[in-house]
Amino acid sequence: MKHNAKKVGDVWRLVPPEGVKEYLCQCDKIGMPAVSPYNILEISEEQVSGAKILTNRYSIINVLAGMDKELRVMEVGTAAGDYAQCLVDGLKLNKLVLIDTFDNPDMMPNSENRYDANNNYSFVCERFKNNPEVEIRKGKSETLLPEYIPSDAVDKFDFIYLDSDHSFHNVYNELLYASQILKPDGVIGIDDFSTAPDDPIHPYEVMQAVTTFLQVNKDWKVKFFAFGTESLQNIYISRFFDSED
Repeated sequence: MKHNAKKVGDVWRLVPPEGVKEYLCQCDKIGMPAVSPYNILEISEEQVSGAKILTNRYSIINVLAGMDKELRVMEVGTAAGDYAQCLVDGLKLNKLVLIDTFDNPDMMPNSENRYDANNNYSFVCERFKNNPEVEIRKGKSETLLPEYIPSDAVDKFDFIYLDSDHSFHNVYNELLYASQILKPDGVIGIDDFSTAPDDPIHPYEVMQAVTTFLQVNKDWKVKFFAFGTESLQNIYISRFFDSED
């Protein structure tokens, strides 16, 4: 694998470059959002050639269901498990791994505060208690993802969905780990492919991390792009294209 990361033990990890500036946050000024020090890089024409447009992030479930086989799926950043529920309902699953710190209150609008930060984990466990194919892991992705680097290809995943901490180094590290536990024809989906200009405190750096990954790893391409509400699109990347089958 080609990337600008270093190997630590048996896994590749992005090491923050020296001299990286802190966020240029102007949070004390109304209407002045935090600014990321990282650039959004251009994705090459070759890497977007053949990409397909999807209506929204739920459309990928129909695409995966069309594979007509039991799938190994992972979601990193599951929160209440709402999207995970859609995966359970829409796919034939061999395994669904849910990874989250589970320490946040219910963030969905009009959800009537189903849980608070103290019982986020118990809420999700209760939700999927009758789904033996669902494995729930509490912790940070940087700690848990290396545990899934398999010695046997059969244990790799068909689809990995990333929707946790949106900082540059977290997203980039998750991409590095995910690329090592994904099947050759698998797909990585990344939520909130946006700069979220309305966030006055935390700059979204998903676009910066994904475009950097694609520029460094030319063997990866954009397979799908999904529109979303509030400018929060999804991008799906893969080593594999239908035209290359």
